[in-house]
Amino acid sequence: MTVSPPPRPAPDAAPQILDLGAEPDEELLRAFYDELYLPAFPTPEHQEEIDVWIRELWDAPTASPSRRFLLVAGTDLKDPTRRRLAGGHMFEYYPKSRCGLLSYIVVDRNSRRQGLGGRLTAKGLSMLSGAARTAGTTLQVVFAECEDPVKVGQDHASKAWERLEILSHLGA
Repeated sequence: MTVSPPPRPAPDAAPQILDLGAEPDEELLRAFYDELYLPAFPTPEHQEEIDVWIRELWDAPTASPSRRFLLVAGTDLKDPTRRRLAGGHMFEYYPKSRCGLLSYIVVDRNSRRQGLGGRLTAKGLSMLSGAARTAGTTLQVVFAECEDPVKVGQDHASKAWERLEILSHLGA
């Protein structure tokens, strides 16, 4: 009798989404940062250092004027040998102004056009509303961070227009 390994999810199976603020996992954070975030934001002036993320997600979230969140999507996220990262979404809640900011959203090329960006955004918006409720108020507005395609120059304009189109499709 032959014993088969457990079946792996199909490549198009819906990825799980983890809230790394609630479930700290530095190894997973570093994998997301290196494999998806840096390639999606290759220009150094558009990047944040991972140490900033660690500090604001886990070390001192109450010392900041905002609360940062990071959702990471994929399969086998807790198993580095089987993990397949599909995307991620970083966003922030600003209690003083009662607003949210969608800072970064990235979906791996192989996972695009399957609704993952929408799922990540919807979960993020729900979490922002929850953060406002926890603060005893309501979420007033949500902003998305994006380059102005008119101001970035022709060599970067098509990417900026693409990002605006994606954010518009997600409801921005």
